[in-house]
Amino acid sequence: SSAGTSAPPSRPSTCAPSPYHPIGQSLSSRSAQSSALTSTPLFVTWNILTPPLQSRQLRGCIGTFEAQPLDTGLATYALAAAHSDNRFNPIVARELSALEVAVTLLTNFETCAGPLDWELGVHGIKISFYQKSKRYSATYLPDVAVEQGWNKEETLESLVRKAGWRKGGGWREVGELKVVRYQGRKESVEYEEYKRWSDWTAAQK
Repeated sequence: SSAGTSAPPSRPSTCAPSPYHPIGQSLSSRSAQSSALTSTPLFVTWNILTPPLQSRQLRGCIGTFEAQPLDTGLATYALAAAHSDNRFNPIVARELSALEVAVTLLTNFETCAGPLDWELGVHGIKISFYQKSKRYSATYLPDVAVEQGWNKEETLESLVRKAGWRKGGGWREVGELKVVRYQGRKESVEYEEYKRWSDWTAAQK
């Protein structure tokens, strides 16, 4: 048939999970297995795209700093970000057509010489500190500060609050603040792009 010889649509990112995943269908691991990376720390982010400018509204983001096999790690954290981010209700089927999913693979971890020893738009940062034997920690991926329009100090201030610190004085007052910087390889795909590829693939069978 003509479908068998048609050119494929632009293919979704090789490391992005299927937008079908949050409503319980299978996440294909074939693309993950073809990646040069076999095990890496990763985060999965779900966004709702709002027309007409396709502005992004965070819908869930969960990941790990422990290296994960990509074939299982993508599936695990795609589901977790869709269903288990306690900031949001679980993603439901009616949201499918508006979804975008992004996967960020984390690399190049370095302990910062100081809290400001990192570069906006290049590094994500993970902070940790102790107060009265309680450990606080939080992270922002490399694109968060730029998307929010924050400078470095504003980013740290927000991270300290995200970690659960509610006392006054800001990030400079938390004591032994440890900052680890890292870089990320991010790929994303919208539902409509995924659907075009999925339909084309089905037509070839």
